[in-house]
Amino acid sequence: MVRLVLPFSAGLLLADQSDWSCPLPLLLASLLLLTALSVLDLAPLMRQIYGICWFLWVILAGTSWLALHHPAGDRDHWQHQVRDQTARWTGSIREVRHNERWQRLVLEVQGAQTAQTRHQDLSGRLLVYVPVELSGERKPGEVVAFTGRPEPVPPTSDPYGFDWKRYLFLRGVEYQVFLRDSLEVVDTGSTWLARFSAFRAHLEAKLTELIPDDQARQLLQAILLGARDDLGDDLNQAYQASGAVHILAVSGLHVGLVAGGCLFLLGWLMPGRRRHWMVALPTVCMVWVYILLTGAADSALRAGVLFTFLILGRALSRYAEAINLLAAAVLLLLLWDPWMIFHVGFQLSVMAVAGILLLQPLIVRSWVPPDRVIRFFWNLTAVTLAAQIATVFLSLYYFHQFPVYFLLAGWFVVPLSGVVLASGWAILLLEHLLPGLAMSLAWIPAGLATVMNALVFAIASLPGALSTDWSPAAWWAILVPVAAGMMIYALVYRKAGVVLMSLATLVLGLGLDVQALMKRQDQVQWGVVRRQGQGLEVVLREQGGTVLLDLSGERQVVEQQSLNGYGPTWLIPASLDFTFGSFHKSGSVISRGGRQFAWDQPTSADVFLASSRYPGPRECIDEGSLVLLPWQMKPWHRKAWVQAGVDSILDLRQHGYWIEDLTSVPDNEAMPGVPDQSEKFRESLSF
Repeated sequence: MVRLVLPFSAGLLLADQSDWSCPLPLLLASLLLLTALSVLDLAPLMRQIYGICWFLWVILAGTSWLALHHPAGDRDHWQHQVRDQTARWTGSIREVRHNERWQRLVLEVQGAQTAQTRHQDLSGRLLVYVPVELSGERKPGEVVAFTGRPEPVPPTSDPYGFDWKRYLFLRGVEYQVFLRDSLEVVDTGSTWLARFSAFRAHLEAKLTELIPDDQARQLLQAILLGARDDLGDDLNQAYQASGAVHILAVSGLHVGLVAGGCLFLLGWLMPGRRRHWMVALPTVCMVWVYILLTGAADSALRAGVLFTFLILGRALSRYAEAINLLAAAVLLLLLWDPWMIFHVGFQLSVMAVAGILLLQPLIVRSWVPPDRVIRFFWNLTAVTLAAQIATVFLSLYYFHQFPVYFLLAGWFVVPLSGVVLASGWAILLLEHLLPGLAMSLAWIPAGLATVMNALVFAIASLPGALSTDWSPAAWWAILVPVAAGMMIYALVYRKAGVVLMSLATLVLGLGLDVQALMKRQDQVQWGVVRRQGQGLEVVLREQGGTVLLDLSGERQVVEQQSLNGYGPTWLIPASLDFTFGSFHKSGSVISRGGRQFAWDQPTSADVFLASSRYPGPRECIDEGSLVLLPWQMKPWHRKAWVQAGVDSILDLRQHGYWIEDLTSVPDNEAMPGVPDQSEKFRESLSF
């Protein structure tokens, strides 16, 4: 299975980076050819070439599979019928989140009607914001109706922060609607999801009655029911700094605890050699009931599939390799939703589980403690180290921070979370059987949750608990786990050659860093757009000096002193009117993630940075604006812009200029639904 997952994943990544996919006729023809060749008796060399051809075919299949599952690829998708129009929309609620001002709904569109057209049955998703005072208590599964005009989701204002636009795109959402009126409930919903949601709301209310302490109740609601909207910022930040933030999201840790508890209890109740299926099937059922009861979040669904494969695979064959079962689960998930490979939570989940399966046994074998207590903590250390080695640079790449005392969380907080989870569910079950006894014993889960929070705050308050401003390159997320795994293997089995391979892997990463640095030194390092009188000018700072460009694209070298104090800063967007890619010269410079970017947001747009995605030339032609074609734009998109008849175009690849991967405006006050740094972890981090 691993041999299938790796090339298929490579094909998905290739399709996303290159905007290219293998045509289906070519893919099917090559499949028939390879199948026909399989009946031939090939020479050893030809068999190796034949295997390579299959490897390449799986890569091409991955490119086609991603293209077939584009969020707006269906013919009945609403973007093909009602785009840029005010319409009467109907749809079912898939997800409900809220803050102090807005309720955020992910809507599965069922239909729309405009002033010019009749009601049409449509598909797709919308992000709907409703003021809290007008929204009421909406639940997943309800069918609602409203009138509004969808607008594209604008990217984040921080070029190195959480990419909210990308996050929604990977979940099939590209447009949003802000409502000033209340929703009309067409159907309260009778689906299984609505029933589970109603029961979860009932359990949340019971926890509110049983647990008076706010922080203890917030923790129990998060880890028992997946209800994280009421989490306080101080509690969330403490869990981030301690390295235990994954406990707050119902994901692999919680599903694993439920599965492990069920396996232990059923195995104890049904001893014997032929009990595998009698234990496995009820355990899988309990796992999925728990997932549905906690809201069926993406992270929980992924973990449910992974553990289902692991449990059933072991029941089917006790000698099945766990890594192959993991690969089979990953392949199934990617066939179901290929865009899942770009989800941060999915990447962290797979890397963490793979690290535990591959590295934890090697770490455990490296030392055998004589004492049972020391052995217990050593096993916890091995699991924590294996997961951290596999995910540390991936976390640094996305979040730019590292919890220094993560081992303390692995020793104390993670084991305690299992006890909190068990006691919490026990008290909820007891509340339905003997409410009076549950009220008198509610102090047990409340006290355990309080102790757990106290441990987290103590770890987070240690000096230097959270190391920030990390910005590693993407390749380190793969090279470091590979090098660490080879190094541990070499130390355990005393293989000197593997040590050299591990060092060579690190040297490869350093070489890629040097190459990237040299490339940036040879090209433009900074860009500033500023307004001078009635004209627009672009200042690009190269290795050989500063270049001043006017709208005609002519170049003339100027002295640094003539820039009137303009320091180097990033090109970032200025106006919501352009939707995506309008840029301006900002005032202050803020440092974050080891990079600098401008923070202020003036109202005037000077330059438009073209994108390979929407919007295109038709939507963005504006007199007096300079259109920059970025170096990473694909040739066919570049050709479309050049042929569109735009007056002022500067092709950065043709002129040899280099621009960072930039995003555009809005700030969090203008767009209240965009999550901040704290909610970033709640949305995407899971194990």
